[in-house]
Amino acid sequence: DGIQILKYYLDISKPEQARRLADRDEDPLKQWKKSPIDAVALEKWRDYTAARDDMLGRTNFMHAPWFTVRTDDKREARLNTFQHIIKSIDCPETNKSLAVPDENIVSQVTRKTIAALNR
Repeated sequence: DGIQILKYYLDISKPEQARRLADRDEDPLKQWKKSPIDAVALEKWRDYTAARDDMLGRTNFMHAPWFTVRTDDKREARLNTFQHIIKSIDCPETNKSLAVPDENIVSQVTRKTIAALNR
C-alpha cells in the first residue's frame, strides 16, 4: 500500500523534567506553559513510567515499530528525529547519507531498550 508507520515516543529524564517545570515557575516567558497537571507529573513518575512501558510493549509491532527519542536536549532530539524519518521513509529523492541519526538519541524499541529507559 506504500504506507509506512513510524511511531516516536519522546522520552525525558526525571531530572530534566523537574528542571523544565521549575523554569516555568521562574521564567515569565514560560509561565503560559504551566498546567495543574505539572504538580502531579513528578509525583506520579513511577506510575507514568509503568504505563509507558506497558504501552510500548503492547503496541510495538514489526509493521509499526516504536522509536524512543531522548529529549533532554531539545535541539538534538528534533534534529535526530528528522534525520531518522528521512532515513526511514522510502523516498528515492533523498540523500540517505546525510541522514544519520545518533543511536543514543533515537533507537528502536525492544524489551532491552524499554528496560534501559528506566535507568
